[in-house]
Amino acid sequence: MEPWFDIQTNLEKTIREVTAEMNIPVADFDASTRLADPRFGDFQVNGALSYAKKKQQNPREVATKIVERLQADNVLNTSFEISIAGPGFINFTLKPSFLVNWLETYASEQLLKTNASALYKDKIFVVDFSSPNAAKQMHVGHIRSIVIGEAISRLLAFCGANVIKDNHIGDWGTQYGLIIYAYKHFLDSKALEADPSEELERLYKKASAITKEDPEALDEARNELVQLQDGEPESIALWEKVNQLSLESIEEIYQKFDIRFDHYLGESFYRDKVDKVYQELTDLKIAEESKGALVVFHPEHSRFATQPFIIRKSDGASNYASTDLATMIYRAEHFKADHIIVITDSRQSDHFEQLQLTSQKWFQATDRKLPTFIMSPLEQS
Repeated sequence: MEPWFDIQTNLEKTIREVTAEMNIPVADFDASTRLADPRFGDFQVNGALSYAKKKQQNPREVATKIVERLQADNVLNTSFEISIAGPGFINFTLKPSFLVNWLETYASEQLLKTNASALYKDKIFVVDFSSPNAAKQMHVGHIRSIVIGEAISRLLAFCGANVIKDNHIGDWGTQYGLIIYAYKHFLDSKALEADPSEELERLYKKASAITKEDPEALDEARNELVQLQDGEPESIALWEKVNQLSLESIEEIYQKFDIRFDHYLGESFYRDKVDKVYQELTDLKIAEESKGALVVFHPEHSRFATQPFIIRKSDGASNYASTDLATMIYRAEHFKADHIIVITDSRQSDHFEQLQLTSQKWFQATDRKLPTFIMSPLEQS
């Protein structure tokens, strides 16, 4: 017998078939498998507990009856040692003979790829990783995101998925008022030519320090930001130059890792798309005014009941939430994404959880198809 390629999926399928034969309704029995504690096996099914609770039966007795039927299945019996632990957890341990047979069957890269390519055939995955801020040097956190994001992308492509790699760079926002102010006053042209990322970061840090101490400098930096947001030609030209120099420096890092992105759709790409977000969420009564800002509350989730998701600041400016919501709808409608994977810092977990909750309410209210959203948080270095 040729071993299953996708062991977990096929195990779940067989369990559903067996429980159906036992007249156990699908709605009453959770056949999904979980990776088990290695001490007890490779996979675990907890459905007997939920089913027994609904039927007011002994969960271990229910599990025993299910295991007896599972052991009568020739394929399962050949592949697994099946046992019961605790009050009714059903554990599955792959037999060494099955593992050896699996390795022999899929021994070459071509055999492995041929079978793997059916897993996500025709599924569209947008993978969002690296995402550095322009005009700032990359750090070790970005390197981890690069390596993990690229590994995920290559694995998905190997498994037949249509992978779109999108580098959502931070190329718009408050920092540009500081950078443009410093560029005009403190630029070292030779340093910029020798190492653009080093000089741009120096300028940003210098402007940050000066504007904290000098109100006139702060006003000037704010005015530079206003001119940029208003589309003043000189400001736009300088902004484009800064971003181009930053991107060239960033690309040098990617080339060392043999990484290429399909798109660099940063925050600036979405700046003319946020008004649609504000309008729809307001019209749908998902967003509301609070202290001058436009926010979304999620009272059904205790952690966010009083913590608003601010999608437009009180001064009318957009923020990460604004552009991230615009990004969600663009990826759903333009890329037709089935799944979106974001590799991000774990400190942004709250932001992305609220983003997902808001997107769910928004897409459901407008009958849009919401891609599966997968956040892969990286712990702080």
